[in-house]
Amino acid sequence: MIKNIVFDIGNVVLGFKPIEYFSMYENGEYVCRQIFQCPLWKEYDRGTVKLAEIEAQVTTEMPQFKDLIHEILEKWMDVLIPLETLSYIDVLKSLGYRIFLLSNLSYDAAIYIEEHVDLFQKVDGYVLSCNEKVIKPEVEIYETLFRRFHIKAEESIFLDDLEANIEGAKALGMDGIVVNSPSQALQDLERKLGKEFYVK
Repeated sequence: MIKNIVFDIGNVVLGFKPIEYFSMYENGEYVCRQIFQCPLWKEYDRGTVKLAEIEAQVTTEMPQFKDLIHEILEKWMDVLIPLETLSYIDVLKSLGYRIFLLSNLSYDAAIYIEEHVDLFQKVDGYVLSCNEKVIKPEVEIYETLFRRFHIKAEESIFLDDLEANIEGAKALGMDGIVVNSPSQALQDLERKLGKEFYVK
């Protein structure tokens, strides 16, 4: 029986599509790929690298785009826009489910969300990579969630936009849904829970 619903943040409850967002800029898509697919970005989420270090490295590799790199990195958190999924957290809580967040998230993004979005206050608890110095799909981050909030994997379901992260959860006994869109995720969650709560 499912008692706990665990959400990733990026592209699950808040949008995170910087390549699309900055595509309006000349060379924006190309520069975004170099920034957000840079290996240092994962370390930024891990809490071991600062944004200035990413800017310095990418600027060294592409000095001709120095100003654009700086502008994108100054504005990147503007892409964290609430998705339809966010509005259903309260609905799920009213049905008796405990709600948690498990996310690869930087300190900067965590502060931004705390200040601009009613998210952390809505849930029963959260585990963020920047605080733990581990990232999904590393085993330790899932185990931290289970241990800290006394969660049983078999009583939980995880929604994440990356299949590798869902596979990491399943390997530990937690069911999962790969999120391609909010509506698809909510419909899949309805089927898994055997309850109708999503207003199409």
